[in-house]
Amino acid sequence: MLLMVPCRSEVSFCDASWRRRHRMGKSYMTLTIARRLGLMGGLVLLASLGIIAQQLLALRASLENERKSAVMAQVTSAVSIANSFAAAAAKGTLSDADAQNQAKAVLRSIRFGKNDYMFVYTRDGRNIVNGARPDFEGKILSDLKDANGVFYIRKMLTAAFRGGGFVKYLFPRMGEDKPVPKLSYAASVQGWDWMVGTGVYVDDLDATFFAAARRWRNEGRRLSACLLVRAGIFVVIFFHFLDRPAAGGGVLGGVDLALVEAVFFHLHDEAGA
Repeated sequence: MLLMVPCRSEVSFCDASWRRRHRMGKSYMTLTIARRLGLMGGLVLLASLGIIAQQLLALRASLENERKSAVMAQVTSAVSIANSFAAAAAKGTLSDADAQNQAKAVLRSIRFGKNDYMFVYTRDGRNIVNGARPDFEGKILSDLKDANGVFYIRKMLTAAFRGGGFVKYLFPRMGEDKPVPKLSYAASVQGWDWMVGTGVYVDDLDATFFAAARRWRNEGRRLSACLLVRAGIFVVIFFHFLDRPAAGGGVLGGVDLALVEAVFFHLHDEAGA
């Protein structure tokens, strides 16, 4: 039997071909690893930004809910006061006129928060109590609307006689011309067909929210820069050791894969700290 022994040129050609395939395979593997590392970093960054956005929305909702609770509590207390006078009139302890006048005097004197006040309207939109603008009393103001065309008195009347509710609109502060966001709550005194309400300005909520957003934005930039720099250093080190001989047992090209994972997540944890 004749043995076919390859010539030197054939051996050289096969060796060169194997080396080319090896280099191509290594390049493909390296590119795949780089993409995976980039994807991991991108996912971590996106998750961090998502958490930041969720916290900001929760902060905005929390601030508004606190303000709503405070306004609603004031109106509930004022309605209770008016109901006590209505009950006295129903028992004959006071005449209707006296009971209403005394109730209006008490509601007119209420102040809370930043000199906030109560207002009272009849069902037809006539103002009978305004703690800040006594000149409004006796006037029908249901046709008033804000800069956006919202008939806020009408909306409050509707909300009040449906069981109570909130209305958002624009209204200038005392002594100012620029309308700013205001949140009001209105409820009814059923026996007298009164709408009792109050409102607070909420433009400061937006200021607080945007200040927090700026802080979180800066934190997000710091996080992104930290991740990119450290990931870049990590990739350089990774590729430096990639050409080293494989040692087996979870080692790729001289790189301990368990160590790679530990280092990556250590960098992420430090960036998020």
